[in-house]
Amino acid sequence: MSEISLNDFSRRFLSLVMNNTVIPKKPLDLHILLFSAALAFQPNVEYTEKAVNQQLQHWCQIFGKNMGFDHVSLRRALVDEGYLHRDSSGTIYTLDESAAPYQFDPQINSLDLEALLRQANEEKERRKQEFLNRAKGNI
Repeated sequence: MSEISLNDFSRRFLSLVMNNTVIPKKPLDLHILLFSAALAFQPNVEYTEKAVNQQLQHWCQIFGKNMGFDHVSLRRALVDEGYLHRDSSGTIYTLDESAAPYQFDPQINSLDLEALLRQANEEKERRKQEFLNRAKGNI
């Protein structure tokens, strides 16, 4: 199993959240999104379903809105793919760092995804303005 580097993760994550309008079909792309959502949780901490939902609602509002992610589907996918473990009563969730089918560079854990997205959007807007200014100069 190959490790997904910080650069590859950042580049792919930004492309997915900025450009996709559907939940990705490629397994690696889906797991990059799931891993990014799992970053909201700490190891060895027990979370109630309500706490998990709050974190995932926040993720959906910031990163998943273009793709139609909702917190319930995201929570289900995180459990199904092994990122979160749900106890037998279905009331307590814990982060499961060992079950992910891909290895991610540990540096990814310290990424500020909101800042990363904000910087990418600012850069996109800057390039757009440069293009528009050049186009105005050519008229």
